[in-house]
Amino acid sequence: MRNSIIRKAILIGCPGATNYLYGVAEDLKNMKQFLFSDKGGTWFPNEIVILSNPTFEQLSKEVHSTRTEYNFIYFSGHGFTSQNRKRMLSLNDKSIEDLFFVNKSLRQLIIIDACRTYIAPGISGVPEFVEEYDSFDGEYEARDLFDRYIVNSPHGKIILHSTQMGHYSYESTSGGYFTSALLKILLMQSLTFISPFLLNGWLKFCPRN
Repeated sequence: MRNSIIRKAILIGCPGATNYLYGVAEDLKNMKQFLFSDKGGTWFPNEIVILSNPTFEQLSKEVHSTRTEYNFIYFSGHGFTSQNRKRMLSLNDKSIEDLFFVNKSLRQLIIIDACRTYIAPGISGVPEFVEEYDSFDGEYEARDLFDRYIVNSPHGKIILHSTQMGHYSYESTSGGYFTSALLKILLMQSLTFISPFLLNGWLKFCPRN
């Protein structure tokens, strides 16, 4: 049934004032384009909110007023690990912990593409993909399939970071390694059969330094 699932995506870009991250704008554009695609779930424009360099107040209002059956949050920007080992993200007026993104939605997937170094933060970037993000027309078959997966999934929260504590999240001129590998493997999935994939299978798409 169309529109049976209440869903919302919040895409956040925080490039910073110093050590400006030029790939963040491309991150948001490409992630939004992926969500519009059939393999991204054929989201509607009114289900996606983009926050570019938001203040703490703006972000808090958007995140904590959201209560949906499925909430996807994507963050691209600066990050670091605090002295007490908390996973921190840098906004333009203060820093927040990753758990700040947890709200009252039944299901949440939170993807954070940022460094977790102990000192200087860094960033990735979503690459400009060669593949076309073709969307279905007419009956929104991919969207209905996506909704069915949501309905059959358990309630819960997942926070996925691009790197482990104390490490950088690297990027190249073509974009961030982590997000590049993530979207590449998602584009390879079948619409009618989603097979699980292991970390080693994912890492093979990441460039080696």
